[in-house]
Amino acid sequence: MTSEFLESLIPETVENRAEIVKRIAAEAGKDITREQKKFADYDTIKTDLTAAQATIADLKKSTGDVATLEQKIRDYETKEAERAETEKKTAKQREVAQRFAAVKGDVEFLDPAIEEAVIAKFSATIDDPANKGKGDSELYASLTKDKPFFKSQNPPANMGGVGGATNPNAGQLLQQQYDDAVKNGRTAEAVSLKNKLFALPK
Repeated sequence: MTSEFLESLIPETVENRAEIVKRIAAEAGKDITREQKKFADYDTIKTDLTAAQATIADLKKSTGDVATLEQKIRDYETKEAERAETEKKTAKQREVAQRFAAVKGDVEFLDPAIEEAVIAKFSATIDDPANKGKGDSELYASLTKDKPFFKSQNPPANMGGVGGATNPNAGQLLQQQYDDAVKNGRTAEAVSLKNKLFALPK
């Protein structure tokens, strides 16, 4: 809006015509300035909006990465729990073996399979609440006393036939029977069969 345009709107006969035009122009300028101030921060808002949109895009992109990371953490925790459990079992087995060796002393079992079976039972008796307060020697004795588990208790007997003849298949048959007895936990039978195997002529 120009001064000339305002002057054309006011008759020349109006007193102080030029001053009126000046005042109108000044007031119009204030209105324009006031309206411009309303949008003074438009560029800042636009910049902030662009930055926010970029942040949202990055977050959406990283969602898959977060899920992958969380799965890796769960996998690690599972493996760590399994490792800790294995370590715990190994430590328990080592402790039981040391305690068993201490009470067993120098005696020799007829067969490693028999000794392993006794160790397993020894471990079970340790964990049994009914045996609370009992020492290792007492527990060991309850499993082995008067049992024909040891070589010193089972001297070889003469198992030969008449005139020293022996069935050539006897050893193989006894071994099969022994393996089956051990496999199925028939300890007493396994001991007896082991004695027979020892007694066979070499």
